[in-house]
Amino acid sequence: NQATLCYKIGEEYLIVSMLSSTDDYTSAKNFDGDVQQEEKIETSYDMVTIRGIQSGSDGNGSVIAEWDYQDVHYEIFGRVPFEEVKMMIKNMVL
Repeated sequence: NQATLCYKIGEEYLIVSMLSSTDDYTSAKNFDGDVQQEEKIETSYDMVTIRGIQSGSDGNGSVIAEWDYQDVHYEIFGRVPFEEVKMMIKNMVL
């Protein structure tokens, strides 16, 4: 089972995806582009990996954060600043 939430931020979307089994997901590791920045953040619920991805000929970058918690795989994806996603992760409560 999967749930997806989309948030519009200006002209871009931030997508939050939750999959009920950590075995049944297509990981962000299969992204299309080059990792420009990567950081692991330890939180109260798990270690979260955040990647800044450069993709496409338009030069636009995306940010992907992913982690597993209580047999659920979480991903946050969007064309938002890396530091903004990092702040969201640090302030998130599960």
